[in-house]
Amino acid sequence: MNANISINGFNLEWIFGFIWIFVWLIFSLVFSFIVASIAQRKGYSFGGFLAFGVFAFVPALIVALMLPYRSRPVQDEPAYNAGDRSASPATPPSPKQCQYCASLNPPDVYKCQHCGAPLLLSE
Repeated sequence: MNANISINGFNLEWIFGFIWIFVWLIFSLVFSFIVASIAQRKGYSFGGFLAFGVFAFVPALIVALMLPYRSRPVQDEPAYNAGDRSASPATPPSPKQCQYCASLNPPDVYKCQHCGAPLLLSE
């Protein structure tokens, strides 16, 4: 006795086959996204590990977990004077000159260190 059950002319084996392929694709995409996220945190290509994970999830996971962290070059922060935000980071802050005695003062003081007169903020 042949037990071929069909729905609208489709064999149930084919329908279950398509369901399993769909489930496998969803599983593969979700877990390859996890592998790609791990690799990206370590400094490697997200897209490359996403493609690697879709085709071979277990080896991609092992490789992503075993890879060392990439060292990123350290960039110097721009040093701005607290009072003057328009100064470029490459130029050091210039000393302030007193308008009364013409002595040079450090850029972070508000009174002349020689005569005690208030210094202009715009300099």
